[in-house]
Amino acid sequence: MQRFRRRRVIAALGSVGAFGSLAGCSDGESSSDATPEPTPTATEVLQDPSVTEESVIDYPGIVDGAATVTDDGGAYTIEYEEPRAAFRVDSGFEGESDPAELRVSRDMTVDARAGFVAPIYDDDAGEFVYQIFANRAFVEYAEWNILTVDDGGTIANQGTAPFERIQGEVYGAGVAPGEIRQLFVVDTGAEALGEGGAENLSGLVLVVGERETGTELPIPVARFGFEYDAGTGELTITHEEGDTIQDAVVLVVRADSGDEQWETPVAVGDTKTVTVEPDETVRVIWLDPNGSKTQTIDKWTGPDA
Repeated sequence: MQRFRRRRVIAALGSVGAFGSLAGCSDGESSSDATPEPTPTATEVLQDPSVTEESVIDYPGIVDGAATVTDDGGAYTIEYEEPRAAFRVDSGFEGESDPAELRVSRDMTVDARAGFVAPIYDDDAGEFVYQIFANRAFVEYAEWNILTVDDGGTIANQGTAPFERIQGEVYGAGVAPGEIRQLFVVDTGAEALGEGGAENLSGLVLVVGERETGTELPIPVARFGFEYDAGTGELTITHEEGDTIQDAVVLVVRADSGDEQWETPVAVGDTKTVTVEPDETVRVIWLDPNGSKTQTIDKWTGPDA
């Protein structure tokens, strides 16, 4: 049997390599001559980052009550009411969940490499910017790169994280990449990430939920686990973490051999079993009931694919 680790960074995002091209490249080929746009510094993005005397991150949004931040046992969910938006911040160390080595935390005094990505709404620009916080152990561990993935799956290199000391052991860096779906602060480059070389990466990843406008439904932020029995050909899919898939939408399990609808609502702990060959790829796909949007929430690749 094969099982994807529920806290593995690459599983949290699906297969980044399957998204396609790098910014400024075609046919999935990268250019070593590409020069990234300058990344805004911490002070350019956020003029007055709020860090308590105890080195706990209380960024604007938490302080003014605009954002709700929930610790989900190692990953954080951040929700804004106005504008309506949701984010999830997770971490990995050499491709696995290892909070003893590297963790998402608002407390920068923990006995590990610690970091946090804070989405902050810029009223003037009409979009979210991102403040990255880290402790000294995190900053000194690697040369951290900021990579983003847009709606079309294009991976862009935003440059090396320009960490600046804010106070004590707390450092900050900022980036304003515009509309994105994922943001990485990792010890690898865009080319390696685009070629599927992210299995051993270390760092932070932020997944952006869909902003809600009008009557459109937000795309859920959720994570599914996959367990395959090679003897029977049965693949058991489990909703392991994140948003409930509401009954107003359609959820489809799409394999190479065909589609099966998963009756909604689907909450954490719910399962569905399908029969597939070991060389198939299976996707869990969310569909807006009015047909305006589709989104692959998670993906499984068979052991013989």
